[in-house]
Amino acid sequence: RGIVRAKPPLPAHKGLFGKPTVINNVLSFAADVRRVVGPDEPLVAHPDANLAFDFYLGRTVTEEPSRAKIAQRLQAPAVGGLLLREAGLSEIGTTPDPSWCPLARASLADRSYVLLGRCR
Repeated sequence: RGIVRAKPPLPAHKGLFGKPTVINNVLSFAADVRRVVGPDEPLVAHPDANLAFDFYLGRTVTEEPSRAKIAQRLQAPAVGGLLLREAGLSEIGTTPDPSWCPLARASLADRSYVLLGRCR
């Protein structure tokens, strides 16, 4: 007969002081994104991010393949979240509106990612 037993939370979700202890995996980065970007706010990613964020976030992530449209989005006041590789952010070469701030960062495999959103 199978007996269900409670398991402790994964360190990537809840570790010391109730915060994720692993900062270099997709699960902890996705938890940061969920915490910072509300479920009703739009979340946009550049396809060079190469991650299945829809799966990890449990929500739709709109891909914007045009760097020009991402630059336009950055020049307008911040709405929702924008998920990019840090290298991609520097390649866009535009000065973001002051309302955009980096809200979360992660190094996954050989790439660094940043989540931009409205400054809190």
